[in-house]
Amino acid sequence: MRVDKYFRTHGPTSERQIYTLRGAIERVNSRLKDQLCLERHRARGLKRITIQALLCMIAMLLTAVVALRLNRPEKARCITMLAR
Repeated sequence: MRVDKYFRTHGPTSERQIYTLRGAIERVNSRLKDQLCLERHRARGLKRITIQALLCMIAMLLTAVVALRLNRPEKARCITMLAR
């Protein structure tokens, strides 16, 4: 698959569909790094980093569930904003 200078994808349909999900994944990764301290971690080893990343994802999802149950969907994206 290739992406031209106008960010149009060329290649098999299955790969192009997967590539369209990339923006959403990059937003999640950015949020994990910024809000949940995955930018500067102290764990070493793939297993420990995997556990830490999964715990951060669970925290992020639980925040979204709590915000929706409190009828405050605008607070679902940021852990620190839910406390206010």
